[in-house]
Amino acid sequence: MGSNNLKTSGSMTNFGTGATRDALNDKSRMELIPYECIPNEVFENIMDKPTIDKNKLISEIMNEIKEIKMGNFDNVDQMIINMFKLTDRPAYKMLYELGFHYGLGADKYCDNNFRLGQRLSHVVGSMERHMFKFVYGWDDESPHERGMLWNAINVKFIALYHKDNPNVCDLAYWYKDGKPNFEYFKKLSDEFYANKEKQRARAEEEKALYEEWADMRKNML
Repeated sequence: MGSNNLKTSGSMTNFGTGATRDALNDKSRMELIPYECIPNEVFENIMDKPTIDKNKLISEIMNEIKEIKMGNFDNVDQMIINMFKLTDRPAYKMLYELGFHYGLGADKYCDNNFRLGQRLSHVVGSMERHMFKFVYGWDDESPHERGMLWNAINVKFIALYHKDNPNVCDLAYWYKDGKPNFEYFKKLSDEFYANKEKQRARAEEEKALYEEWADMRKNML
């Protein structure tokens, strides 16, 4: 049987209404997980340890990622299901662990910051890196299975709420009618080099101002 004592971290959160409770320090922040982005199949089998064929799963996931990179989100749900299976752990354990990943992000960037919209290409790239590091067994940062799932769920969040925002859902513009969108890439390239030229001009201006100031100071001595 559990203890009848109310566990406390020694730190309290005051809500401004008069209500007080134990602080969230070092707790799984499961309340931040956007469950609408997790397919029902994950919840239906939440207590079961999956039976997996790792090679087949990874092959399916890579095909699903390929579709996302071409702007097609039809298989995002299946990708998330497959990634939960790839962890080789019951979904309830992964959801609890996932809460810690959301907590780390909340501590660093504030609660729900991810909902504002992160660039999809960055999210997908991070998801792939975490997946391969998890498969390889690398242990160089926070658990990679958590990072993999966090990013996969973020892909779904972007597909639901930011699909029409080119500043967020950038991958949707990389292809047009099944072919690379060269017009879009040219626009990005022109903007990149225009910004580089502005930075170069600003650096030259600052250098000239510094040299002018240095000459004035020299003449005053």
